Amino acid sequence: MRTCIFEKYQNDKYGKFLPLQTIESEEFGRHFFIDLDGNFISAPSFESGGYDESQLDLVANWTDMEGVNLSKLFDIYRDLSQMELADNIRSNKK
Repeated sequence: MRTCIFEKYQNDKYGKFLPLQTIESEEFGRHFFIDLDGNFISAPSFESGGYDESQLDLVANWTDMEGVNLSKLFDIYRDLSQMELADNIRSNKK
């Protein structure tokens, strides 16, 4: 099963999560995503490209925020949200 909702992916060990929008951040060494419900998700990036699908987790679950540049983290979420809004506007014009 494929899903664009992270919670459904977490409850189905055979499912595959398909993010709506993705940003790779070299500063964080991570990929960031949003799902259909607007959840902010992240996974470590591989040096060779792509990300570790086995380490997908909600950013809200992060417990160690020491040294995290929150301003840049919020910028990533804003950019993901704007990308999704632009996609929705384009698809509604068709």
